[in-house]
Amino acid sequence: MSPYVTVRIFRTKKSPYYQMEIRCDGKVIQRTTKKKLKKDADAVAEEARREYEKMYITGVNPSDMLLFDYIDSWIKEVDVRDTTREHYQDAIKNHIKEFTALNVPLSRITPSLIRQFIQFLKHKTSKSGSRKGQLLAPKTVKNSYCLLSQILNTAFMDELIYVNPCKKVKCPKDNRPVLPILSEEEFLKLIAYASKTKYALMFYILFFSGIRRGEIAALRYSDFNEADRSCTISKSRTKLHTEYESEPKTENSKRILFFPKCVFDELEKEKERQREYKEKYKDKYQDNDYVFKTEYGKPYAVGRFSKIVERISKEAGVTVVSPHRLRASIATIMLNNDDNEFSLSDISEMLGHADTLITQKAYAIYNTKKLKLVAEKLELLYGHIVAS
Repeated sequence: MSPYVTVRIFRTKKSPYYQMEIRCDGKVIQRTTKKKLKKDADAVAEEARREYEKMYITGVNPSDMLLFDYIDSWIKEVDVRDTTREHYQDAIKNHIKEFTALNVPLSRITPSLIRQFIQFLKHKTSKSGSRKGQLLAPKTVKNSYCLLSQILNTAFMDELIYVNPCKKVKCPKDNRPVLPILSEEEFLKLIAYASKTKYALMFYILFFSGIRRGEIAALRYSDFNEADRSCTISKSRTKLHTEYESEPKTENSKRILFFPKCVFDELEKEKERQREYKEKYKDKYQDNDYVFKTEYGKPYAVGRFSKIVERISKEAGVTVVSPHRLRASIATIMLNNDDNEFSLSDISEMLGHADTLITQKAYAIYNTKKLKLVAEKLELLYGHIVAS
């Protein structure tokens, strides 16, 4: 072994794994091998020795690249959807790169620097949107940290750094408040009110499917099949700086939903309404297959659905909700149904979740039915104890 780099393997009573003590030109580093067998630990130690020799003896240290330069190359190569890439670019520009102290060689990014970055975000104010002038939301702080960790993890996989410093820093908590949802009574009240407005079709589709905002924005007449009263969900629209239409959120989001007759009745009314607009505005009318559009034929912007749902729920005198909270309300009512008519699998498939665990995790806090059953069983048990 080189006199500059030595690796010692040992075990302690505190861990079942072999540990490594690496000495690099006087600097001592301790790491776990995550191996229980000595022969496996020896292989890890030899690999570590070669890597550290490369850095300390030959002087070859590719991690001299500045972080911001590496981020610029990373964002071009990362395999994500265009909409996700645009969100990443926004976070990099507005949050990560604003903390200029991070723009150091990759090898000099330490856990202490990551903690300073988190504190910087926690005291930073938003420059745009509904939170302009307010401190960044905890979710934004957490997402920015997670994005930086993802970038540095790629650098680790590329063997540009020997450890991801974010892994040694506690992830910021996302202390979001529990947002309100509609009770079953409010839900029925909203259905009754919305059915008398020109937005009846929009609310019927939301009510009977729990569809996402981007998915309803992308609906076309050709997606509906009146013969079996079905609708194919195959596209989604979203907007950050520009409108995008792409594949739905996950592969499971591509699904076929079924609707009652009232949806198809309203669909015909909407077609007739658009035919009248087309005759009225002639060349000014944009002729397309979208279901939800203005009187000039222009498809509704994604944000318009939120404004309509919030306004109609306010007019109906119920808790003001967004399309996503309406989705949560529908899922919760189904979960808490007294007759057990809807299984977790049914709800998960309808919502387009990747698996039932996502549904369970997302709406567990609202599943009061399960908690009531637990309380009833404990009460029964307690009664038996008292009786004996």
